[in-house]
Amino acid sequence: MQSKGKHIRIDKRKGRQKAAFGLRLVIQLALLAVVVATALIVAASSLDDIAQANMQLAVLEEQIAAEIARQQEIADSAAYIQSISFIENIARERLMLVRRDEIIFVMVEE
Repeated sequence: MQSKGKHIRIDKRKGRQKAAFGLRLVIQLALLAVVVATALIVAASSLDDIAQANMQLAVLEEQIAAEIARQQEIADSAAYIQSISFIENIARERLMLVRRDEIIFVMVEE
């Protein structure tokens, strides 16, 4: 009879252990679901942040291209200002100067 009593106690312990294992498994699955849901929420917000950053990057790239073009225009203007043809144009138009071998014609209105 003693063996039956021990056998029943062992069965009760196994049942409690199985129940505890099942409860732990359910808790772990619930925690895993919470972690996965949190990760999905973070990923979604990260995707929004990435999309916004990409739009800002496109705007900045356009601004950089415009500034590079502007810089080239300034360099071209600086080169022209330092050229002989610019100096001659300014001398002719603003200072009314001519070369030694040039003849000036003046239109007289009647």
